[in-house]
Amino acid sequence: SVPLRLFDVSGKMPREILDHPAIELMRHINPIDTSTVYMTQIYADLLSEGNHFSFLDRDSTGTPINMIRLPPEEVEVIPHPTRIVGGYEWKPAGASRSEVYAREQIMHPHTRNPASPYRGMGKLVRLRDQILIDRHMRSWRLNQFKNGIPTSMVFKINRGFADEAAWERFRHETWDRLRGVQNAGKPMFIRAGDVEVITIPRPTDEELAFYEGLKFTRNEFAMLFGVPPSRLSDYSESFRANASEQSRTYWQDTIMAWHRLFIDYLNSTFLPTWFRAGSLRGRMQIAFAYDYSQVRALALSMRDMAMLNEILVRNAMRTPNEAAISMGDARHEDPAADKLYMNGVPLGQSKDTGTPTAIPDLPAGGPEEDREELILHRTTGEMPRRTNGNGNVKREEAHAVPK
Repeated sequence: SVPLRLFDVSGKMPREILDHPAIELMRHINPIDTSTVYMTQIYADLLSEGNHFSFLDRDSTGTPINMIRLPPEEVEVIPHPTRIVGGYEWKPAGASRSEVYAREQIMHPHTRNPASPYRGMGKLVRLRDQILIDRHMRSWRLNQFKNGIPTSMVFKINRGFADEAAWERFRHETWDRLRGVQNAGKPMFIRAGDVEVITIPRPTDEELAFYEGLKFTRNEFAMLFGVPPSRLSDYSESFRANASEQSRTYWQDTIMAWHRLFIDYLNSTFLPTWFRAGSLRGRMQIAFAYDYSQVRALALSMRDMAMLNEILVRNAMRTPNEAAISMGDARHEDPAADKLYMNGVPLGQSKDTGTPTAIPDLPAGGPEEDREELILHRTTGEMPRRTNGNGNVKREEAHAVPK
């Protein structure tokens, strides 16, 4: 699982908070559920039903100290004319009475639902019609097999029978349980010792079509949930070399998208509602964030970011501190980390002495190649090598401007 961390965002750089009631609650959900199990349940509810409901058990000061999951199918949202949500009604399955909770007693992250502002809509809810159609199609195809395909089941019977009548009775009883309406799909029975080699017939076109239909259904569901085929051990459309790229895309486009949904709820609703003491003039000074530094699938992405930042810093397009921030690291206290560098040398300084080198302004209307040389000199401290009209190499030195 990816660690959930709490940060102080009041300063220029976020600072992790290790001791706070909000992060303590996320570490110790309740006396029964571990944090990993509870977080898994939250995302399972959001994926399947589109809603997660947690009752917040609070201490005498009103600070939540425990979270208890309520099954989404047992909770109804009570509308409010101005606040949208006025409360929640929970009726456990099989119970005759229901419990009504105030809005502040229930944590309710949910997904987008164009049809209702009160509840989200999960992936499985959107798939409901497709699942029902697929179930009926499977039943229809199975009936086709029962009533139309040739024999493809072979039973090798090792137990003995008292006589031929008992053997025939066993065959017909088994056949009656397996045969189709048109007596197709008749099984083949072979007594032990009758034959040495048993050959199963090649799958028919109907069987192959059925298996392809199952694969199509699986891929369709996986596509809706944003799961690449390689995550289902299907390498028919990919190979090992790009499976890691698919895994990284799965993290970035699917898992991290669900993380952003939950983190946005925590920072925009959960913390301001139950931990308002962490705000200053209406702006929250604390915020949750996931730590992806140990996710193997994203390690390649981190390496790419590091290489890009190295190029930007080396070419005076980003300061070292800006690169560190983009990587999620803390700023360096050294003031030199806020300067621009060209190949390791601060802009405006020579590579040999490290002292500032003054460059005369180019007169207006000078040759274009001289302008390019001057720009290069101002960024590297050197003038490029050029050839004169005779083909000999010459170097033009810049003259210091007298003080």
